Amino acid sequence: MGQQSLLEWIWQVWPVCPRHDLGVHSSERGGAAVWWCAGGGGHMLAPVGELARALGRRRPK
Repeated sequence: MGQQSLLEWIWQVWPVCPRHDLGVHSSERGGAAVWWCAGGGGHMLAPVGELARALGRRRPK
């Protein structure tokens, strides 16, 4: 399910940057796929695949 489909289904933005309370978007930065927040001049929240760790959640084993 893409971000747009999720937004239409739950009417919430996801994922959200905990520092800026803004929705983040997948992006390509420096040749890597990342979750990017536009807050504070822009910053990487996490590499794609590492979002749970960046949000303080453990990935299921």
